[in-house]
Amino acid sequence: MSYKIQPFRGEHLEEAARLFAERIKVERTSSPLLPPRFEDPSTILPLLKDLAARSPGVAAMGNGDLVGFMIGWRIPCWRGRRSVWVPEWAHAEAGEVRVKVLNDMYENLAREWVRDGCFTHLVGTLAGDKEIVDALFWLGFGLAAVDAMRDLGDVEGPFADVDIRRADAGDLTTAESLSHDQERYMTASPTLMALEEKSSTEFHKETLADPAKATWLASYESEVVSRMLIGPSHDDAAYVISDEGTASITAAFTKGHVRERGIGASLLRRALEWAKAAGYVRCAVDFEPENVLGRSFWLKHFRPVSFGLIRQVDPRVGRSGEV
Repeated sequence: MSYKIQPFRGEHLEEAARLFAERIKVERTSSPLLPPRFEDPSTILPLLKDLAARSPGVAAMGNGDLVGFMIGWRIPCWRGRRSVWVPEWAHAEAGEVRVKVLNDMYENLAREWVRDGCFTHLVGTLAGDKEIVDALFWLGFGLAAVDAMRDLGDVEGPFADVDIRRADAGDLTTAESLSHDQERYMTASPTLMALEEKSSTEFHKETLADPAKATWLASYESEVVSRMLIGPSHDDAAYVISDEGTASITAAFTKGHVRERGIGASLLRRALEWAKAAGYVRCAVDFEPENVLGRSFWLKHFRPVSFGLIRQVDPRVGRSGEV
């Protein structure tokens, strides 16, 4: 099939939303926990309209039909670098040549991104779309983040003999201490990630005071050694998990000297019981693949539904003038 890459325009919006909705329908056959509302093109249309008005994109047209689109959102500073982010809902490819369509769309946009000084390229994709995940891998992308889901049913053990309670305002010092311990753990090798936005005293005060969120603390031999925070789906995660029926785990940490004793599973079981009682129907979590211990825990209890992929371009190509 022949097609032509052209600038994304307003006339492409409805077909673009339909392409993504069709992709979600396919994805939900293997990941039925994904919120069904994304099968309706009108769910994603307002987001596409807003992004297209602020950021350039491309459309692949074949025989008068839209067979692919991609829009990148420029970010002035992400982890210290000027970057561009293509959310999982801001691209879709259709037909037998969908991998070629992806490659050509990225080639056109990446050229402009580099000319604009964006050398970090981030692309979200549905985890079950192996064809597109592999295509991005062969373009030089690697895994940066994972969004995963599960139902609210039984949690696989083993479980620890710990006391679990819901934290309140009086646990501010404890919550801050565990948060700082988590920061140090994430900064260490091999994760090597700086956490800054969720460490302030004000953040912890607001979290503990919010009735829509629950921080669960586990005590072992009279020492508070672990915490897990659960609440409504949040903006930092992939948009395809966002839904009133989705509870999200946004923080979890266990002190090193008591790991691998089932404390995390015990906290997860209690958090899911709370979510079910609160009316949620599914639970989501996003995590960093570099966090080896965390990754093994989440993959045991959750199933990936979305990947965030990253490519770091050598900034010297921007100085060559031949991009």
